[in-house]
Order: sequence, then structure tokens, then C-alpha cells
Amino acid sequence: MKTNKAVLPTIHINGTSAQYLTDGYTQARRAAQDAMTALSQVEFNCRDYYPQGQMAWLDAVRERQELFNKLSQVSAALYEIEIHCSDFIK
Repeated sequence: MKTNKAVLPTIHINGTSAQYLTDGYTQARRAAQDAMTALSQVEFNCRDYYPQGQMAWLDAVRERQELFNKLSQVSAALYEIEIHCSDFIK
């Protein structure tokens, strides 16, 4: 049974270093945040949807918000792992 809690890596002597893991998750989190910034810069205007009918624009707005929400969730999940790993840096 899957819970909503992330499975966090165990930092130990035979595993990947805390610093290396932290750096990797930091880079991944920043990429997710960069994706959010890039998406926000995409031209998004109702004039590109009205030929499809009245509901197309509303559907597009909803779908765009869902994309932002998903990217935000990915960023938050990566941050949780990043912080966990950084706690073990000596």
C-alpha cells in the first residue's frame, strides 16, 4: 500500500554521499522551478482558443493550472528529499 510520504534515501557509508544526493536533488528541483517559469512565459491568450468554441478557453485555463500544480508538486517532493539529504552533510 502506497502512502503519500516519500521514500527517502538512507545515507550510509556504502551509499551515495549526502552531498552528491543533495546536489542532484537541488538541480532537479531547480529544473522543475525553471519549467514553471518557462510555462508562465508561454503566450496564453483566449484569441488562440475561441475558434474551438466557448468552453475551449475555460478548459485551457484549467489544464494550464493543472500543469502548474503538477510542477509545483514535483518541486515540493524534490525539495523534501533534498532537505532530508542535506541534513546528513558533515
